[in-house]
Amino acid sequence: MASIGALVITHDEAANIVDCLECLDFCDERVVVDSFSEDDTVVRAEALADRIFHREFVDHAEQKNWGMSQLDTDWILLIDADERVSSDLGRELESLAEDGDRDAYWLRRENAFFGRWIRGAGWRRDRVLRFLRNGAGHYPAARLHEEIQVDEGRSVGECRHRLWHYSYDAWSPTFERLL
Repeated sequence: MASIGALVITHDEAANIVDCLECLDFCDERVVVDSFSEDDTVVRAEALADRIFHREFVDHAEQKNWGMSQLDTDWILLIDADERVSSDLGRELESLAEDGDRDAYWLRRENAFFGRWIRGAGWRRDRVLRFLRNGAGHYPAARLHEEIQVDEGRSVGECRHRLWHYSYDAWSPTFERLL
């Protein structure tokens, strides 16, 4: 049976971390790499994560690459604390890990803005490459909007079920992202 490890990088994600880790119950290992949160992120994660690392944040790509190197599972799922894996997507990932013919998979995201699903503005096409065989790729150096680069000769597919993304739910952090 193929094993799946989930990686979540965090900083001050107390409001999200429990729901995020709970939806990853199908994973064989749940790892959190925290950038010295000043809220209760780590305390809340301790009940659900298999391992928690504390590491200074340089950029997303470096943090995720380091986190992936800590996993010994056959497959790696990278998920942000404000994302959720539905039970349908979880079953699909388990099936792909066991019988899939690709080395990595795009996850299409369903994005919420203040509790409502966004249906336009190009957001229905939003997808992220976040499920891959361990060792099949890495994040190239990038300060923002990093994306996994799959190694040459590796094949990429796409999942049918969507990853739920709840990143916009308060005005203050929304405006901070726009500045």
